[in-house]
Amino acid sequence: MDSDDARRMIALLEEIRDGQQLQLKRQAEALDRQAEALAFQQEHRAALKAQSERAQALQERAEKIQARSAGLVGTARVLVLIAALLAVLLLVFVCWLAFSRTIH
Repeated sequence: MDSDDARRMIALLEEIRDGQQLQLKRQAEALDRQAEALAFQQEHRAALKAQSERAQALQERAEKIQARSAGLVGTARVLVLIAALLAVLLLVFVCWLAFSRTIH
């Protein structure tokens, strides 16, 4: 092996070393990007969880309001029925008074 071959072998080994260093650098950058993406996903997941909890609380509140509203509507129906019956009874009474006075 002459000095020319040795120089080419050294140059080739240096190229291999430089390529490996570049590959390690790119892998480190890729790991950094993956770590950033993972952190972003975790933040996004936390935000979605908080939003889901708020939506659940709103849903529960809406269900309570609907239940209370249903109770009020039921009560209103009963009151309207009672008022209608009283109005009919009052109308019958007024008619009875009017007819009883006209007959005598």
